[in-house]
Amino acid sequence: NDRRVTQPVLLRDQDQIDIGPFRLHFRQPQAAQLARTDQTSCEKTIHDVKSAKCWLLVATLESAGSSVIPEELPRLATRWIGECRKLVEETSGSVSKLLGDGFLACWPHREQTGASIARALQGLRQAQSAASPRFRIALHFGQVFLGGGTTLGEEGPLGKEVSFVLRLEKLAAALREPCVISESAASQLKPVLAVQEIGRHAVEGFEGSLLFFRIQSN
Repeated sequence: NDRRVTQPVLLRDQDQIDIGPFRLHFRQPQAAQLARTDQTSCEKTIHDVKSAKCWLLVATLESAGSSVIPEELPRLATRWIGECRKLVEETSGSVSKLLGDGFLACWPHREQTGASIARALQGLRQAQSAASPRFRIALHFGQVFLGGGTTLGEEGPLGKEVSFVLRLEKLAAALREPCVISESAASQLKPVLAVQEIGRHAVEGFEGSLLFFRIQSN
């Protein structure tokens, strides 16, 4: 029904399932009455989905040029994610999703969140300076959808801004920048953290040439 599914979901009569170019229609008329009984609960869950301004951060391990022995990488990655998760949670954020070679973290925006993000970035930059393991950071600020729980088959932030920060991490890799910050995030950070422009660049799937920033070196 035009909602992404990442785990088992109960099908009901008239549901539509899209797989690539194919659309399947599920039919189970005898269950229609049961579906109507569950409608109120389902609608309540959908209504729980809300739009909110959030900080989104993607951190991804670098594979190219790594001096880590391949057999050691899983153990090192597990330790790295654990240390990063602790830093994120200490600054009132949460790791919303693991990405195989990295993670997506989210901070709902509040009055003092900019200062918390600055602390998180400084902590992550210190970890980057250790160079073991090497990783990249992409930071963005925008409007996302939160909530819905498992009924929608997805947890954590959703929407085009999530897609943007994931593509932004790819841009960071192409630019060989350890940390790339979007213009919307930089404008929020400027009162608490010095940033500098790194030019305008295109982001795959998004229109125009966009301005990006890095943390200013001391």
